[in-house]
Formats: sequence, C-alpha cells, structure tokens
Amino acid sequence: MPVQVLKSKEEIYRSRAELDRRKISYLSERKGLFRRIIGKLERRLGIEKKEINIGNEIKSWDILLTINFIEQRCSADAAILDIGASTSEIICSLYKAGFKNLTGIDLDPKVTLMPFADKIKYVIGDFMQTPFPDNSFDVVTAISVIEHGFNPDLLLKEMSRIIKRGGYFVGSTDYWPEKINTTTQIYGMDWMIFSEKEIKEFIDIAKKYNFQIIGDKNFSAKEKPVEFLNQNYTFLWFAFQKVDSREK
Repeated sequence: MPVQVLKSKEEIYRSRAELDRRKISYLSERKGLFRRIIGKLERRLGIEKKEINIGNEIKSWDILLTINFIEQRCSADAAILDIGASTSEIICSLYKAGFKNLTGIDLDPKVTLMPFADKIKYVIGDFMQTPFPDNSFDVVTAISVIEHGFNPDLLLKEMSRIIKRGGYFVGSTDYWPEKINTTTQIYGMDWMIFSEKEIKEFIDIAKKYNFQIIGDKNFSAKEKPVEFLNQNYTFLWFAFQKVDSREK
C-alpha cells in the first residue's frame, strides 16, 4: 500500500527486530561490546576516529517499509539517492541489504563522515537544487525529511527532474489526521506535522510533476506513538511513481 500510517509503538519494535534479524540495522548505539572496547582503546591512544551518530529507533517502521518496497521493485544495481542523508540510517541499511549504487546528499558537511564513505557517494548540497543530471536515479528516499522547510513545488520539481520515468520517490513524514500547529524551527527551518488535508494536497500537487500514488491510500490514525518537542503524533509513509505525462 503506497500510503500507510504508523499505528502503534509495537509496529516500531517489530520493525526493528526484523531489521536486526536481517542484519541490516545500523544504529550507532548498537555497535556491540567489541566495537565499544576498540573505541576506548582508540581514544586512549589518541587515534579516535571521527564518527557521526546514525539512526533513531523510532524510525524503524518507515525504514523497513522503504527497504521492502525497493527490494520488491528494483535490482541491486538500481541508482538510489537519499536526500537529507546526514545521520540517515536508510542509506546504510540499503547498503547492508545489498544495494551498491548509492548516493546521499545533505547541506550538513558532516555527511562526508557517514559510514561506508568508500562505497557510497556522499555529496554536500541542497536536495531542492541538486547537481545531478536529469533522469539520474531509479529511486529517491526521504525518511523524515520533507516536513522541514516544506516547499512542495520546489521539492517535486527537482525530484521529477532527477528521477527516471517509472522510478520512485519514497519517504515518510510527521503526521496526524487533524492539524497540529507547530512554531518550532529545526535545522534552521520551519517544522510541520502534516494533516490529512495537507497530505492529500501534496499528492494532488505531485500530479503536476508526473508523480502518482499507485495503489491504495490509508490516512487513518488512532494512536500517537511518536513524541518529539512536546508534540505527539505518528508517521505517514508514501511511495510515488513517476509516470509518463500521457499516463496521468
């Protein structure tokens, strides 16, 4: 189902257990005893490596959905871009799942400190105005990204430019069916929790840029399993496909 809503904390726990079982989890705090011992020795010897904290367990559900979706539709050599890639677990988990043609982009210069930097191409840049050629990617992922500094036309125009016809724009965002107003800025940008009305408007705007939701949509929610900055809400996961303008 290309639009789904996180129903409960239990879904988060089950998803993380599945990521762990498949050995594609990449949370910084789950490095194990051996890695922690090595880290202490490196610090004592003055050779501590620069690292960036990766992932957040609360995002387990949308990460697993995204990986499953891509695995069902794409080959291991599919060109995949992760936007907002700094500290993003999805790109690391995709690499561990066997995808090798991976790129991440973020304005934060620390993105170059991300894991697997010798295997994954990390770019410092604005995902609203990327340096990539037209039709570069089979998939673009955006886990908890679009709610920061939301500009639907600028975002969708760029995604449509860089995604190949038949490719996918897959991500998740903060959500509650009724509007929850926010005044807090995060990463120097406005933060919004999408309402059902706003998500449906986003889906309608996407049609202008040759994106469609293929399949059923579910916007219902009863529980608020996510708590952040004194707000309670849930996550919504979406998957757009870029279609030929004649197919709309």
